[in-house]
Amino acid sequence: MGKLFIIIGVISSIISFLIGGVIFWISLVTTALVLWTYGVMHNFAMDSAKKWKERVIENKRIEGALEEEIERIQGLSLDITSGDLKSVPDWLTQVNMILSLTIVIIFIVSLIMTF
Repeated sequence: MGKLFIIIGVISSIISFLIGGVIFWISLVTTALVLWTYGVMHNFAMDSAKKWKERVIENKRIEGALEEEIERIQGLSLDITSGDLKSVPDWLTQVNMILSLTIVIIFIVSLIMTF
């Protein structure tokens, strides 16, 4: 869902650039902030997934699992689960939601000013 708002932000930046004025800079800064918050939230979730995978490997070693099984687990791709999403701070999610709503409003204003 975050990628959608980034795309909307890029489109609104292009439209507002053609219009000119302050709305272009507002759109550009808001789009950059949406991208930044989306990336930071993704990093929190990926760190949580990596820590989970490291705990599984550590537990397998303590249990005395074969090295082949540990290598198989190390080769698995990281999947973000709903539990990993809980590691994202609430304030960051709220900032992203506010910025996403703002970029949609800027997109609508840009479209209205174009016509």
